[in-house]
Amino acid sequence: MDNVSVTYNIYKGFTKQDIFQDGKVNTAQFLPSDSDEYYMETGKNNANLIISAYKKKSKKKLINVAEVGVGDGRIAVEISKHCDNLTCVDINSYVLEATKERFNRFGVTNAEFILADEFDAENKYDLVYCCQVIQHNPKDMQIAIINQIKKALKPSGIAFIHLPKLENKESYQNCDTCMCFTREQAEELGSYFSECEINEFDLIPDWDDYYLLCKK
Repeated sequence: MDNVSVTYNIYKGFTKQDIFQDGKVNTAQFLPSDSDEYYMETGKNNANLIISAYKKKSKKKLINVAEVGVGDGRIAVEISKHCDNLTCVDINSYVLEATKERFNRFGVTNAEFILADEFDAENKYDLVYCCQVIQHNPKDMQIAIINQIKKALKPSGIAFIHLPKLENKESYQNCDTCMCFTREQAEELGSYFSECEINEFDLIPDWDDYYLLCKK
């Protein structure tokens, strides 16, 4: 099991200098990219997949949405266009500063920002999504995040949770400290919900990972 174990969450310890370089957000800490245009295009593609998956499961209007592990807002910028209120949750305050900066650039005004340790919402959200986050945490924290997401959902809400496949591990940034999942492990995390559908698609081009589409 060593090849699927996580050692520590590097994002928790990131400093302001890690996140900001020369006054700009260091996007390479979140997803390496040749250009900011391509970087944002990947966020748009991810957002479209998340919204499409939600609409397959629910006809309810998206009023309250939360992203657990928002990073610098690459996906959230697009998600904000589809909901009334967006809650951005992250483990690191400097990461949230990067999200705020990106939102200011793109004119996003319907968002709030909460540190992960302070996120305690209950029965509030129509959609909670979590992408490229679970793998950076040890098993006990993975379960804690799953339970946090479940608690935050409305009874009719939908959770969208991305889990990288073990076969794609070498392609992942910080692969030496993150966990990638077998189908069995994905099913185990999904079992914490009353209903869970496991699908596979390319969250990032050519990475056919797992995603969990779950009900409370």
